Formats: sequence, C-alpha cells, structure tokens
Amino acid sequence: MPYVRCPAEGCINKISSPDEYDGTIQCDHCASVVRVSVRNGRVVDAKLRKLDFEVPPEVPPDLRNVLCQAVACFEAGSPAATVVLAGLFIEGLLSTRGMSGERLVEMIKKAHEEGLISTLGFHVATASRLIRNIGAHYSEELAQLTDSDARLVLEMTRKLSDDIINSQLQNTSNNK
Repeated sequence: MPYVRCPAEGCINKISSPDEYDGTIQCDHCASVVRVSVRNGRVVDAKLRKLDFEVPPEVPPDLRNVLCQAVACFEAGSPAATVVLAGLFIEGLLSTRGMSGERLVEMIKKAHEEGLISTLGFHVATASRLIRNIGAHYSEELAQLTDSDARLVLEMTRKLSDDIINSQLQNTSNNK
C-alpha cells in the first residue's frame, strides 16, 4: 500500500492510499483534503485540493464533465479557463432545461421569467455572465482574473445549478 506525504504546510503525516486510485483523501492529522493519483502502487501526483465542490447528481454527464473541467482548471491555477468553462456549464444547463436564445443574457432572462431561477439567481447569473465575458474574449482584464474571481464564479455556478435543478425537481413533483 503506497503512502502519500501530506502536502499541507507544516504537516508531516503520511496518508495511505490504494494501489490504483484517482481521487481525494483527507489527512487524519491536519484534515487537509489531498487530490491523489496512484498508478501501479506508485504515487504519481498529490496536491492540496483548493476547493470543496460537489456537482449535483442530477447534472447530465456531458455537463458534469464541463463543470469538473472548470473545477480542475481552478485547481490548476487557471482562473480564465475556470470562468469560461463555468459560463459554458450554465449556458448548457439552461439549454437542457429548455431555455433558448441567441445569447446567454436572453436565456437567463427567460429562465427568470419562467421561474426556473429566482430573482437572486437572476442577479447571480447576470454577474457570472459579465465576469465570463472577460474570459470569453481577449482583453487586458483576462490576464488580471484571479483565483478569487474564479472561486466567486464557481460559487455562483453552484448556486445557479442548485436553483435550476431544485426548481425543475419541484416542478416535476408538483405536476404529479
């Protein structure tokens, strides 16, 4: 069984891992969450996870992949890619929920008008869309996006996806 030295600053604990593993392990000494890759009993990679982000299970697999890529970009320190992929995820989620429009702003407005997102969700989606625009087209602001900006967009994305999915689940149960 391979051991991973906890990469948290000041921690000297070793964490055991299965021989074949790709996922996260929590250090039982400092409680840090470590993203670990182990192949053939050898640790290939071990990094501290920067963000605790659960993808709602109702998210379609193709969109789950886009959101997981956004989180991976955040973990890799790429805020521009995080912001763009989070925006693509929201656009895709709205599209799969029947919101149409040539632009994301139209889809967000329609989702609000149809009760798919709350008033707060509307403002969160609008703010997220505006930040995404920085990353969707080259500008000097693109290089200035920070991890904090990307974390904010991911948190807004989490809020929106929860709202959209919960709204759909409520509508489904109300129609029964």
